[in-house]
This record gives sequence, C-alpha cells and structure tokens, in this order.
Amino acid sequence: MNGLDFLDGLSDVDMKYIAEADERPARRRVQWQHYAALAACFALTVFSGAMLLFGNTSDTSSMDMPEELASIVSSSSALLWMVLIAGILGMIVAIVLIAKAPKEQN
Repeated sequence: MNGLDFLDGLSDVDMKYIAEADERPARRRVQWQHYAALAACFALTVFSGAMLLFGNTSDTSSMDMPEELASIVSSSSALLWMVLIAGILGMIVAIVLIAKAPKEQN
C-alpha cells in the first residue's frame, strides 16, 4: 500500500465520522484539588491561630537555645500573623474556586 492507496481509502470515510473525531471531549475538572487547597489553608490558619493564642514565644529565658534562635522565636509572632492572614486569604480563594467550578452534568 502506498500513499495514493491510503488517500483513496480515506475518501470512502463517511463525513460524520470525521466530524465526530474533530470534536474535543469535554475536559472534566478535578474538584478534589480545590477541596485539598481549602483543607491545607484551613490547617495553616488553625495552626498559626493556635500558636498566636496559646504559644508563649515571648519568654525565651527558660529555653536552652542560642541567642540567634531566641531572637527569631521571640519575633515569630509577626511571621505567625502573616501565615494566619495568608491562610485566611487562601481559604477565600479556594472557596471562590469551588463556587465557580462548573458542576458535573449527568
């Protein structure tokens, strides 16, 4: 079989099959990724909020650690606040993505 025979064989194909092959199937979105992002941001928010509420990071005198590490631990409340805010913003974005995701039609 050469190229001409192949083209001659393709000319006998019904046009409806060519049209079906040209259509792209609907791409299904993976919904669990949005929920996983929401869960991760929620865990980040709960952890940083708990550390801010219950973590006593201001008193490092009783801890046996180098001075450099003690200064990082004592100034970590600003970092925890940033993590808390980032977690809340991440949860808002994940909720918006879940709300705007196309629903699967059966």
